[in-house]
Amino acid sequence: MKENKNQKMPVKNVKKIFLGALLTVVMSFGFVHFTHNDNSYDVRSSALISVIDIPKMEQPEIEQPDLVLEKVTLNQIQEPSADFRYHKYNAALVLKNYGGDIFDARLVLSGGKNQKQVFVRNTDWGFSLDKGESYIVDNYEVIFDADYNGGSMTFEVEMAGEVDTSNNSKTVEIFEGQSAVRDIAVTELFENGVFSIDYSVGFGEGVYEVYASNKLKFRDEDYQYREMFVNGLPYSYNVIPNSEKILEMDQWKVKELNEYDAHFIYFDQDPLSEKGNYYFFVKVTNANSGAFAVSDILHFSSQEELTRADFARAFVELNEIEMQNIGDSGFSDVRENHWYKPYVQTMVNMGLINNENHNFAPFDAMTRQHAIKIVMDYYDADLAVRGDEFVFADVKISDWLYPYVKSLKLSGRADNMGDAIFPKLGSTKNFLKYLINAYR
Repeated sequence: MKENKNQKMPVKNVKKIFLGALLTVVMSFGFVHFTHNDNSYDVRSSALISVIDIPKMEQPEIEQPDLVLEKVTLNQIQEPSADFRYHKYNAALVLKNYGGDIFDARLVLSGGKNQKQVFVRNTDWGFSLDKGESYIVDNYEVIFDADYNGGSMTFEVEMAGEVDTSNNSKTVEIFEGQSAVRDIAVTELFENGVFSIDYSVGFGEGVYEVYASNKLKFRDEDYQYREMFVNGLPYSYNVIPNSEKILEMDQWKVKELNEYDAHFIYFDQDPLSEKGNYYFFVKVTNANSGAFAVSDILHFSSQEELTRADFARAFVELNEIEMQNIGDSGFSDVRENHWYKPYVQTMVNMGLINNENHNFAPFDAMTRQHAIKIVMDYYDADLAVRGDEFVFADVKISDWLYPYVKSLKLSGRADNMGDAIFPKLGSTKNFLKYLINAYR
């Protein structure tokens, strides 16, 4: 029989060939071999298994938040009172996130010792802030003790889980101007040149320092005129409000004293001499908190009496009066070539000096009573003030000066002058400044 070339292979043979080929492929990739040895198994990975293994995925690194307290601004909302001896402020704080996103974090804000702590929330569950974004915390109330003028307040934000906390705080310096070392005044001047001063401090033990200088720039209208009495005669000094700017000046010489010695001030030279010009104040610092209180500044200047010629120049210059050097002064001792003639002529033309006796006496002392009259006439003071008849012990009701000093006293412009005016004593430049500033 001839072989039929078109005859098909039986199905049974085809299946055998396919299974054989598949087994060959599997064996060619490898095998898994189990070796039994004391109940342990050695598993050898086949090439096929290694081909289909899924590689492990690396987790991306999570960026940590970095919250920074960038700025703090204080706005005073309440002055101290008799019932509440504190300054109260609203604090506004600027926060910025320089790290990864913050989501519902627990954020605590504090203003330091004796200040309340608050939780800062800007979501229902906590505090959230995206990277690069800023947030302002407003209306956080803090207080500062009015027994001090200055000190510091450290604000801090603390976030749970934050790694970098190096920029989470900021310190703010505070200075309140009304002097907390109160009612400073000179009580006595001893023969050895030591001044006894009195004042009050609103807190316990502290470090006492006296600041002294022989120069200070201030506006004349800022000071208060005071008089103390030595051997029955008045000596003037000024009380100047202290300030942060004055406190930071580098001209001050500082001396630390104990509490008792800080009530006695000694100058190397006589501060009441003709060329005297001295300033000093007291500073008391709380050694624990660093908060401090300062007094107003006491200023001692020349007690030299003004001559009538010097008074005329000082009066015109202090009042910034335009010169009126026209005409004859009417004084035989005031000539055209005298330096004081323009000043005297100006005052004559304004009706402030009477030239009926034709003698000005330029080098005599200008008395306090005449200084009072000239200043009050220039400012047109009201001489019809009604009130108590007793004004000063050394001025009688029948004296021509009485209406002037009564007006001066009852208007509240002579509260720091005691019970005597010393009318015939020579006027100093400081006394003249006091009168001008009282009516200007």
